[in-house]
Amino acid sequence: MKYEEKAKQFAYKAHEGQLRKDGVTPYIEHPKAVVGILKNAGIADDTILSAAWLHDVVEDCNVSLSTVRAEFSGEIAELVDGMTQREHEGETDDEYRQRIARNNNQVKMVKLADVLHNMRTTSTARAEKRMKIYNSMSSAWNVYKGFAYEVCPELARLIDEAFKNTTKHLEV
Repeated sequence: MKYEEKAKQFAYKAHEGQLRKDGVTPYIEHPKAVVGILKNAGIADDTILSAAWLHDVVEDCNVSLSTVRAEFSGEIAELVDGMTQREHEGETDDEYRQRIARNNNQVKMVKLADVLHNMRTTSTARAEKRMKIYNSMSSAWNVYKGFAYEVCPELARLIDEAFKNTTKHLEV
């Protein structure tokens, strides 16, 4: 692996002290799980796995895309950029989802693993957030399902299963 170990160390440092929305789980557990999901799906590509470790550092940490580009390859930086929602530029959730759907398959694979992990961890959300989570997940899956089975059938199947499981546990 050319960059994956470096990306892992970079992500650990960038997310140091951050917690997931549950207020308990260290944030690094999310990119770690995304990488694990990709590896379990048989993805061993160094560029994809490195981008998976780094997929939230620009959006959620004090890290610029130019820093990612300088530390890693331009290809990894492009994948991270493809995963980064541009809320500060006024990009809506729907516009972000549509951009993901138009992106390359590497970005789509990381996003699918990201969605799967988020779906698997919704049970820790507070009750008052569950409807918002369900609506967001439903909107995302409606867009991503269009390409998911083509890009990575195993991830698509797991997401569909997780989505169905999640809807059973959410009050809708």
